[in-house]
Amino acid sequence: MPRPAVFRTSTLEGLFESLKARPLTQRKAALDAAEELVWEIEPSSGYPAEFVRWRLLGDRVPDDSAPLSGDALLGDLGILVQRLTEDSPVDASTDPDGALDMHEAAAALEVSVRTLQRWRARGLVFPHVRFPDGQVRLGVLQGALRRFRERGGTSVQRATGFTRITAEEEHQLLERANALMAQGHSLNQAALEVSGGSARAHETIRQLIRRHRGQRGPVRGFGGRVRERERALVLKAFERGLECSTIAFRIGRSTPSTRRIGAEARAERLRRLRPVWIEMPAFEQEDAEHVLLGARDVVHGPEPSSGPVSVFELVESLRRGNAHPEALLLPAMHLQLRSAARQIDVLPRTPPVGRLDEIETGLRRADRLWRRVVESVLGAAFRRVEQHIAAPLTDLDLPDLERWFAFCVQVVTSTIDGFDPTARGELEPRLDRFVALETDKLIVLREREVARSSKEGGAPLQPASMSFARFPQLLLPPRLQGRMDRLDAEGSKLVTARYGLSSEHPLTIAELADRSSVSRRAISSMISESLRQLHRPEGT
Repeated sequence: MPRPAVFRTSTLEGLFESLKARPLTQRKAALDAAEELVWEIEPSSGYPAEFVRWRLLGDRVPDDSAPLSGDALLGDLGILVQRLTEDSPVDASTDPDGALDMHEAAAALEVSVRTLQRWRARGLVFPHVRFPDGQVRLGVLQGALRRFRERGGTSVQRATGFTRITAEEEHQLLERANALMAQGHSLNQAALEVSGGSARAHETIRQLIRRHRGQRGPVRGFGGRVRERERALVLKAFERGLECSTIAFRIGRSTPSTRRIGAEARAERLRRLRPVWIEMPAFEQEDAEHVLLGARDVVHGPEPSSGPVSVFELVESLRRGNAHPEALLLPAMHLQLRSAARQIDVLPRTPPVGRLDEIETGLRRADRLWRRVVESVLGAAFRRVEQHIAAPLTDLDLPDLERWFAFCVQVVTSTIDGFDPTARGELEPRLDRFVALETDKLIVLREREVARSSKEGGAPLQPASMSFARFPQLLLPPRLQGRMDRLDAEGSKLVTARYGLSSEHPLTIAELADRSSVSRRAISSMISESLRQLHRPEGT
């Protein structure tokens, strides 16, 4: 079964998910609206998400997200039509002149099927069509094909007028290219120069020269194949704020290749971090993301404490937690995880940097919500431990307190992911009660393990780390947070907002740019410079 086409924008992907759950009549109306909207889109223009939703669904929902580029919107509308017609194909008799499948359309236009596939991103819509033989295939109605040819203009005419290179023409092109390379031109420069005085494209002539030299396969830079070690090195360098050109010089590759390697490394890391979530009925509401993820108590958490905090102070502050995080924080966390997981599932091999940034920031927000849920119910675990030892935790010596604190963190963090607040039993499920029960169980198991270790002469249980995070790879390390005084006011403000070090959740580069009325590239450069300063060794 072929892989489904991937949406380039989350807006159209969300509309598709919404339409799948609607009645057939509404899906067909949206299908007709999408096919008509294709002919009105200008690739160089931008279109508000609210406008697109209104045209397809007929309702208006405020949406202040960035406008969709016409180029991306054209391709996504074609994907929307294709995927909406999987279960309800269009009948070929809809058009008086019938329909053509992709191979028939390619033959009629005298182009390759691959060229047709490229044209799908420019607005040539290929829905699933039921042909007279009863088979369902991707096809195009004759009327839509004529309309696209009229709209395509010279580019379509040039493609349909394609002819193969004759032996005589090939000899002339190679002769001119070899003469230029003998004068010091590179292969690419010679191909570009020859294409300027020929009807053939630059890439056509470049591949012709390579075939004549006996070269096959993809063009590779002088750095050779990308290895895992090099990919990890590039990712680490980007996270330290190094400029792409600097990294490229160090690894011996071009700047675009290095940027691509960094994007592929980030995408691969996200695939490894792909989270799981618990599906809840509230997620099916159309405005679920707006209501749950936009709630003030979700966006703004408690103000973090300034400076280092002792474990005694930490226990006292966490003892009084919110006993009912499952009312808002837990659904918001699972919805954020679901959104990130779905975006990860459709990542291409080399995804756009903006999409990677959006997913990583979503995981940072989910991590922040996860930590807040953990902190809200740690008090329930503390109370069960205090009942077991018959003394307040803060009366213990520091080593014992650290061990019990780490134990409570392990209990809570292992409990949260499997807790389903929609489950129903004799009692209304509550996370704090569930945590208390699990704490009692694990205290007994821990005591047995300690007794067994003592009897066998084994080492006593060691305190685990008291820092808890679900995606530490995407967060600012604690050691760098302690160096924030190195930054000026603007740099500190950007890093704080980027990684959610204040009471507000983390922000994407695009959101920071909108807030500051500065370009995204400028914001990215400022954050990179701040990260370089944080990573700089002491005294330099």
